[in-house]
Amino acid sequence: GNVEHGGSPLAEPLAALETAVPFVIGWLTVALLAGVYTRGRPAERDALRLTAVAWIAAANVGLMIRGSPLFDGGTTWPFPIVITGTVLVALLGWRLGYALYLSRSR
Repeated sequence: GNVEHGGSPLAEPLAALETAVPFVIGWLTVALLAGVYTRGRPAERDALRLTAVAWIAAANVGLMIRGSPLFDGGTTWPFPIVITGTVLVALLGWRLGYALYLSRSR
């Protein structure tokens, strides 16, 4: 996203970090509250569902933080859909890949 808008994460790492920090805060908060990282392993389908619901909530928390006066940039349309959708696909892909790895290593 940063590159698409004429930025360079390598040349301006703090600007790129400022975009990600609200969403990292949102994810860590919601994922911990929702139990995404509990010791017990939920069934694969439950883990995917829990991850999806937690991320959708976390994205909203991140959007609220990013839209606050604490961060520059705001949340203009269609940024909420892009951030929610792309990270959701990445998280579910990672979670599914990890579940497949675990099932094959047993």
